Amino acid sequence: MSQNQATELKKLQKIWYARLKKKGFEDIERNETELKVYSENIIKNAARGRKNINHEIWCQSKTEYFRMAEHFLNENKFENKILKYIWDLHSQGVSARNISKKLKSLKIKKDKTTVHRIVQNLAKQMFEKYGVSSRG
Repeated sequence: MSQNQATELKKLQKIWYARLKKKGFEDIERNETELKVYSENIIKNAARGRKNINHEIWCQSKTEYFRMAEHFLNENKFENKILKYIWDLHSQGVSARNISKKLKSLKIKKDKTTVHRIVQNLAKQMFEKYGVSSRG
């Protein structure tokens, strides 16, 4: 990504964070590793517009994330084919659990926790590559 593209991406991010704040968005995360309140259903609640999270904005943010993930898939040099395959599935919205099942069918042993950690690490690399903060 060129410097100009990174600058444009940062401008776009600033605009979206301002829109989120204006609409009353409340971040569910305390920092990169902790939720303010733990809940297995927090994303489901967010998708339904609960917990002061605007459903439309949440969906737009999710769409932008997966669009960025697809670009990362096509532009990044992955360490190996397995990591690229995992990211490819993730960028299509496949859950860690289902990615793990697909890998198992290919005789590749990666449990859902391992897949989740791989995805988190690759997402961090993606945010760094594109100069985007992973947090609001």
